[in-house]
Amino acid sequence: MKKIWFFNMAIVLMVMILPGCSSALETTEQEEQGAEATAAAPATVEAETASAETPATTPAVIEEEETASAETARQLEEERANVAKARQLVVARVNGRPLTMYDLIRAMNKIAPRYAKTETGLTEEVNLLIREEALDRLIYEELAIQEAVRQEIEIDPARIDEVVVKVREGLGSEEAFREYLANAALTEEDLREQIARAHRFEIISGREIYAKVEVDQALVQEAYEKEKDKLTLPEKYLIEDVFFLPADDAAAAENKAAEVLAKIKTNNNDVWKLVLDGSFIVRTIFIKEERHPAVHAAMASMEAGQLSGVVKDKDGLHIFKIKQKEPPRLMSFEEAKNVIEPRFRVPAQEARQAEWRKELLEGAKIEKMEEEAKD
Repeated sequence: MKKIWFFNMAIVLMVMILPGCSSALETTEQEEQGAEATAAAPATVEAETASAETPATTPAVIEEEETASAETARQLEEERANVAKARQLVVARVNGRPLTMYDLIRAMNKIAPRYAKTETGLTEEVNLLIREEALDRLIYEELAIQEAVRQEIEIDPARIDEVVVKVREGLGSEEAFREYLANAALTEEDLREQIARAHRFEIISGREIYAKVEVDQALVQEAYEKEKDKLTLPEKYLIEDVFFLPADDAAAAENKAAEVLAKIKTNNNDVWKLVLDGSFIVRTIFIKEERHPAVHAAMASMEAGQLSGVVKDKDGLHIFKIKQKEPPRLMSFEEAKNVIEPRFRVPAQEARQAEWRKELLEGAKIEKMEEEAKD
């Protein structure tokens, strides 16, 4: 029963410490004017009369609302007390530094969604697995942060200020920010310390894991040789496009397009010298066959720098100048590296992380207060 209570508490605290921002859409109705408003006047008078005859809120209703408000306040205070208690309850010590139930609950809440999607759901046994995984993760993170301190990694206070400002803005007001701190049993200085710890963990992880991983280029080359016939770059058709806005009179639109084409030619095929008159726009766009089949087909016999005639596509009339025309082609090894390397880099990073965990645990003093963690 104690283990079940533990996870229920985790859910309660998850709601409290992860505030979200929501927005409400309000709609208003405009009053009708003129004869319709006059015709509706009798009904309006009746509505106002009915409203005037509605009895005022009774003392019993007021008492019920006050009772509900008092109950909400009581529940909030109880939840805040639970959070404060969780911050005092030590579940483990890492080289003497305590990890609290609050830390553990936050870590569990990050892990739990993965298990919630399984067929068994959140059973008592699954809850224990979540707790063990979360506690191991907390111990690793604490050891990493202690290593960052040992390596004298300092965080610029300006970076911390920036995050605090974003938290304030995300919550919407100073009052909401203060309420968030109260609900999480935090002072602003506590929050700043949490932010600094998170930055230290990020920096030390980059230094000890990602910066120390090198992918064996022989493996990448081998994969490239096996797959190079399938590693292709798509075509790249880029144009400067004069697109004519849809018009009711098709013949007039075509005449307008012909006039614009003549002007472009007098300006040495420079579409950007056109004076916009509201009938067309000038833009630079990539062309895909499925979206602009006629333009794509017209480009097949053209070269870069060449000006088209008036082309009618499914979205309207176009005059375009080819800026870039590259057909599909096989990737070079250098181009393919960015596609192939992640296959080897991610496993290498995971292996380095596991190796570093072992290095951190060597000689570390870890104490797990099992009973406290389950109570």
